[in-house]
Amino acid sequence: MGKKLLTGYLVFCIVFFVALISITAIRVKTRWDHNYTSTKRRFDQLSKVSSSLYLSAQSFGSETFLSEIRKKIAEEPRLLLVAIYTKADGLFYLFSKNQDYLKSSDRITAQWKGNPSYQNQPAGSAVISAPLLESSEERLFLDGLYVIFGKSDLFPILKETFIVLFVFFIATCIVLLIIPAGGPVAGRPTTESRRDQPRRADGLSRRAAPHPPHTLPEPATELGDETEDKRTHRRDSVQLFSPDTGLGWSDHLPQRIKFEIDRAAATDQDLILALISLDNHGSIPNADAVYAKIAGMLLEEFTFQDLAFEYREGSYALILPDTDLDTGISRLELFQNRITSGQDLRTTITLCVGLSSRNGRLVNGATLLTESSNALKRAQSQGKGSLIAFRADPEKYRDFVSKKT
Repeated sequence: MGKKLLTGYLVFCIVFFVALISITAIRVKTRWDHNYTSTKRRFDQLSKVSSSLYLSAQSFGSETFLSEIRKKIAEEPRLLLVAIYTKADGLFYLFSKNQDYLKSSDRITAQWKGNPSYQNQPAGSAVISAPLLESSEERLFLDGLYVIFGKSDLFPILKETFIVLFVFFIATCIVLLIIPAGGPVAGRPTTESRRDQPRRADGLSRRAAPHPPHTLPEPATELGDETEDKRTHRRDSVQLFSPDTGLGWSDHLPQRIKFEIDRAAATDQDLILALISLDNHGSIPNADAVYAKIAGMLLEEFTFQDLAFEYREGSYALILPDTDLDTGISRLELFQNRITSGQDLRTTITLCVGLSSRNGRLVNGATLLTESSNALKRAQSQGKGSLIAFRADPEKYRDFVSKKT
């Protein structure tokens, strides 16, 4: 019996690993497709802005074009390279976060002709190209090198996969400990071994004890129950998003803030934590439905599901990586105006917002959350639809920390 269970469980393990690998691959492909679609939409916006600026300035070297295109590029954390060129005259404009992305033979020189070629592209990146401007004299092209699937996209998927593998490993250890209980009891001969024993000298065969043997527990029932419990626990442990809103659970917010702060500090980038609350949430008709609707709009506006969380009753938390405070204020004000307009909700709703940023500080998640929470309370005290941002001075903060230590 134990051998049959072990064989069956081995088959189950094979099916499980094939299914897990397939699901992980599908999730990676789905995330890639989603990111590529979003990136292509932002690239089209960049193309329109570039065309407009060139037609206005009539030169790629003008201060107006350079300053405005740099602002647009700064809003795209996934953008690694921008090139504007013609096949006849070569490069007119080039921006690259790493000069090795463009081959050395493609530097801007008077002799350079043809399409630029790229090398040393990071894993998960792709080049998007489109005509920028057409006329009778020249045809301009715009190339953009984007990170489509980066570490921030891969790590959450791998984390959930490893959680499932760990739970499965624990369940496997328990199964291996239980299965031997279904075999023969040590020191007690089986029926077959008793039949094969020699007769005694007096002609009488060995007989079993007159009382009935003790009934052993059936391991199959216990194994089935315990495996089902483990499966339920495994499903619960990897469910990271609320089924009602699609946002992350508030319990996962502190850990995610810490991860994003460490990542931002390692790359010397800024980061914003924003807390958003519905004004008079308790008096809103169908408050739960409105809360879920705004959550969906939040995901549409800020794209990344794993950086938006349910917070407290009628509130949301949003992490904006590689975003400075002024840019974050502008984006959140636009979102406030979209909600207040009532076009999507068919009712008048106002939001209060409190936010804070890393701003070059070695700050922890608890401090950033406290600053944003205090800013939200201040916004709520000022009235409906208010936005308050906590702007820290990095020099004063470092002096404070050094004196405190």
